[in-house]
Amino acid sequence: MNTPTATALPAQYLTPEDLVRLLQLPSVQTVYRWRKTHTGPRAVRIGKHLRYHPADVHQWLTEQSDPQPVTEPHSQNCPGCPTVPAPRLTSQNR
Repeated sequence: MNTPTATALPAQYLTPEDLVRLLQLPSVQTVYRWRKTHTGPRAVRIGKHLRYHPADVHQWLTEQSDPQPVTEPHSQNCPGCPTVPAPRLTSQNR
């Protein structure tokens, strides 16, 4: 599924129905469930209406992206980097 970019989002606030259409979700109930479980994009309540700022939707989509795999740690003390054991020196690779 292609994720919309910030330039593909409209400039005005989005409705839950807009999110269903833009993100190709199964139903508006998915959006309401995200709201109830605090797992979706940040929303604003305007009276009885729920609205989403396009920048908040874009930020949330960016946060949902899979992190890029790290092949080498950039610091020995980096908590987010995988531990890569030092290569063992043998008589064959010296």
